[in-house]
Amino acid sequence: LALISSAVWAANGDWDLLHKAAVAGQHQPLTGVFLHQSGRSDQETFRLYRAEQNAQVLERRESLDGRPGEVVRVGSELTSYAPDKTSLLAARASATRLFPAVLPENVGMLAVSYAVDQQQKDRVAGVDCRWYRLRAIDKLRYSQSFCLETNSSLPLKMVVATPGGAVVEQFTFTYIDLKAPRN
Repeated sequence: LALISSAVWAANGDWDLLHKAAVAGQHQPLTGVFLHQSGRSDQETFRLYRAEQNAQVLERRESLDGRPGEVVRVGSELTSYAPDKTSLLAARASATRLFPAVLPENVGMLAVSYAVDQQQKDRVAGVDCRWYRLRAIDKLRYSQSFCLETNSSLPLKMVVATPGGAVVEQFTFTYIDLKAPRN
């Protein structure tokens, strides 16, 4: 009974940690550069600045390669900027992938379809983190793995894989400073 009780407590603690990661993914002040890769060869690099002012999140992400573009978030409002219509469409498309805000606010709803597994410690962009995997309960969903920074629980890396283990998408910081950007 004690073993079952400690296993349930540990699982609840993992879900609590994922909730903390969801909040950090939305609000943690930072300056960073991250790489987004989808498929085998489609890659994009972004610079991200995030701060909080008057209880409102201010965020700016700019494309560092490919078509130029920038997405600015003030609270929940997103605005895309680009020099031409094609670049603007690319900037708007990148706004749908707002890494590191990759977990829903209500992570508890994921418990219906996923189990969470705590995994090994690691380092991403020179920062200590621990891997957590959302393992699909059925074979219809992809697994999602997150390397969460040890203090804030900010997702530093995310990997999405098929039930067979093939990676289909990943995000990873290549540089991160967990302080508010300087003016």
